[in-house]
Formats: sequence, structure tokens, C-alpha cells
Amino acid sequence: GSRSVLGYEVHIGKGEPASSVISAYRHAICTKPEGSHFSVNNQRWYCYGVPVKLVFDGGPGFISGETHTYITKTSGITVETVASNSPWLKPFVERFIYTFRLQCERELPGYVGKVEDQSKLDHKIEQRACLTIDALRRIIESWITDDYHHSSHSGINGKTPCQAWKDRNHPSQSTRIAPFYGKVDNPRQKRYAFRKAPYTGALGGHGRQACR
Repeated sequence: GSRSVLGYEVHIGKGEPASSVISAYRHAICTKPEGSHFSVNNQRWYCYGVPVKLVFDGGPGFISGETHTYITKTSGITVETVASNSPWLKPFVERFIYTFRLQCERELPGYVGKVEDQSKLDHKIEQRACLTIDALRRIIESWITDDYHHSSHSGINGKTPCQAWKDRNHPSQSTRIAPFYGKVDNPRQKRYAFRKAPYTGALGGHGRQACR
């Protein structure tokens, strides 16, 4: 894979509802034109597309009938569900979550650590909260588009995710069109075209979702 991040969604609270999973998937398959995301360096969010297969864990939002119905109707692709709490079954997304926590989350104002560590705090999480959702989205989108996509990755022979994506999706290669090619609402309530891309996607929980 290219290790590129095709889409994301922010959910506040434990677990993930089907609506957040669907929103993350919708964001992944839609184009992201200028003005649809935040980038300090005006970088394009170049990647999008319908995967050949999706790999989910057993979280409630991922196994929801609503989620599977949406994916079937918009994409007609295979969904594989693996056991929860089994990171070795979806190593790419787990590695991304680790990188995201290390490079982005820990730098956030008010960051309080993993869920399992929060019981040790001597204050309430609400007392440390200091970012709006919009501010959080801007930080996440800038980290993805300005930093992560343009940093070398040992798992792809030192290339950046951007370089690896361009190599795998060269204009000379034929584009795989989704069975239901057309338009689909994206999380920002706009409408953008989507295509089918030759990659396998994985979605992970822990309060965040990401596709690669």
C-alpha cells in the first residue's frame, strides 16, 4: 500500500456509531478539491477512491447493518470483519494510529493520553478541553496533508505516501470505476465524484477512523 490517508472522521466519546464510520468512508471515496480541507502549505489531498476490499474490526459501528448497507449500495465491495483487539490482523491502520498519536495527538493542547490511562488523572477530562471541533479538524488535516503525506516511510522503501500513491496510480494505468459510479454526499454536505482505486482499506476505532 501507499500508506496514504484517504479519509477520516472525528467522534467524541467511546466506541463509534455507524454514522461516524459511514462519514469516514464517504470522505475516503470522495475527491477533496481545494477549499474542502485545511493545509498550511496549500497541499492537495490527492488520494480518494473506492477500495477493492475493506477490513473492519468488530466495533459496533463497523458491524452495523446501516454501515454495511451503505457500503454495498455505494460501492458493491467486499467487507472483511476481523476480531476486535487483534491489531496484528490490520497492522497498517494500527501503525498509522500509533504514528498519529505520537506525532499529532500528543502535541494537542489538553491531550490526556489513551482511554485506559485517563482513570489515573487527578482532574476531569472536561477541565483540560480547550479545542473546538473545527480547530481540531484543522490540526488533523494539516498534519495529514502537510506532514504525514510528505514524510518518508520505511514501510514503502523510504518513499513518502504521496510518492507511493502516484507510483501506484500512474495516469498510464486504467482507473477502476466503481459499480455505482456517480456522486455521493461527503461529510461537509457537498457532492463530489468518486472512482475505484486498487487498494485495500482498513478502518480503526479508538475515537478516530482512517482509511489507507
